[in-house]
This record gives sequence, structure tokens and C-alpha cells, in this order.
Amino acid sequence: MSGTGCPTTTPSGTCSCWRGASRISSRFCSTCCLFRHERARGREREVFAHCPTHLSYEWSAVRSRQVRFAPGGFVGSREEVSYTLGEEIAHAITHGVGAALSIAGLILVVVRAAEHGDPWRITSFAIYGTTLFLLYLSSTLYHAIPNPRAKHVFKILDHVSIYLLIAGTYTPFFLVSLRESIGLWLFAAVWSVAIAGIVLKVFAIHRFERLSLVAYLAMGWLCVLAYKDMVASIPHEGIVALFLGGAFYSGGVIFYVWDRLPYNHAIWHLFVLAGSVTHFLGLLLYVLPASA
Repeated sequence: MSGTGCPTTTPSGTCSCWRGASRISSRFCSTCCLFRHERARGREREVFAHCPTHLSYEWSAVRSRQVRFAPGGFVGSREEVSYTLGEEIAHAITHGVGAALSIAGLILVVVRAAEHGDPWRITSFAIYGTTLFLLYLSSTLYHAIPNPRAKHVFKILDHVSIYLLIAGTYTPFFLVSLRESIGLWLFAAVWSVAIAGIVLKVFAIHRFERLSLVAYLAMGWLCVLAYKDMVASIPHEGIVALFLGGAFYSGGVIFYVWDRLPYNHAIWHLFVLAGSVTHFLGLLLYVLPASA
């Protein structure tokens, strides 16, 4: 619908047109140019725009928690779930620490892999370390940068990096430990799913959120299909580290979707850190030194 403001706005300032499609109501003030969107059950979000008494707005409700608007033909960025300043600081710090650790980890695993003189090790651990760093870097920048346009770009990169890290974490397992059995097939499978997921995220980041979450979990537990081969090729402690790391990631999803819990996203970050550290130690201590 389009017009000056919203044609269904009541005298109290409530826009009723949102209630059916997205369970969102809109309130606006034509003097301070503030549009405020409130979820029926969740947190308050705010979007700043030009004064609705001077520009025409085109409104469209989209799935789940997102709202998009186009003032005067200029398409604004999607509205983000708002966090308090303290929450965003916690988000940036937790994954900022992860970014710093991942740089050191990348250098360590590549140097250790080079000591073996095995191109498979060097390549696979370089891929793993790079994807680990990219995830923490993009997440840190997404939460640290306030600019809406930049934030939207880094949010896409943040989600894309999840696919990259899952596939990157499996790469040493498949190309070093399982290469002589089914490793190459699983490598192709996990990276194919990752590439497909990345394409969806880049072109429709908010349309397939539930499907993406299922894809993350399915990719993360792909190791179950190769359990017998892993037992024959990887020390028991390495397998325990792989499954324990997966348990940290999966358990953290509970807090990731728990929107009403203050600092829920920061707690999710801590689970991600725990999963990353566990996988890193498993790869460094039990996969990298093992015979190819």
C-alpha cells in the first residue's frame, strides 16, 4: 500500500494493517520523523526515516521479524532486531576475542601443517583457519558498526560465514583423515550444500531463515554418516572433540532463538566460542598429526 503515512492509521497513531501478515503494529510521529514498529510479543524496534507528511511511503510486510519500506522510491535497509547498547558491546567483544584467537589459530595450524610437508594438510587447514577467522570477523563488525547499510552487508557476511565455517571445519577431517575412504565424496557434498546456502543468503537473507537453521544443523551433524570411517581413522579423543563441539553449537541455538531473554545473542556467542575451541583442539591434536 502507499500514501502519505499509512491510510489505515487510527487517531492514536496505530497502524492496524500489519496485524494480519506479520503481527507488527506501526506507530509514527510526523514531527520527529520516527517510525516505531512493535512486535506483538517481542522487542521494540525503531527505524528513522524522512517526515511522512512530505514523502510518500510504500509499505510491505514480509515474513517473520522483518519490515521493509521505500520512502519516495528509495528502498531502505531491512529493519534489524534492536539490541541495547550493552548487548551490542557484549556481542562485539565476545566475537572480537574469537577473531583475535582465530588469527593465532590460523597461523599455528598452517605452520604445523607445513612441517608435515603434505599439500592436503596445508590446504585443508588453511581453509579451516580462514573460514574460522572470517566468521568471527564478520560477526564482530556486524555488531560493532552502527551504520544501517554497513550493518546489513555484514549481517549477510555473518550468515554466509556460518556455512563457510561448517564446511571449513569438516575439510581437514575429509581431506586428511578420510581421504582414502569416503572423504572426497563428503567434502563435495558439504561444500555443495554450503554454496547453495550462501546463494540463498546473498539473494534472500530473510526469506529462508528456518530452512537455513535446519541446513546449519544438518551440515553440522553430517559426521554421523561417516562415523565408522572416522573411528577407523581418527583417535577416539578427536571424535569426542568433534561431537562435543557440535553439541556446543547445537545447544547454543536454544539461546539464539530465545528473543525475550536479555543478552541471549551474547550467550549464543559464548556457545559458538566453546564449539570453535573444542573443534580447534580436536583438529590440532588428533587430526593434523595423524597419518594421512
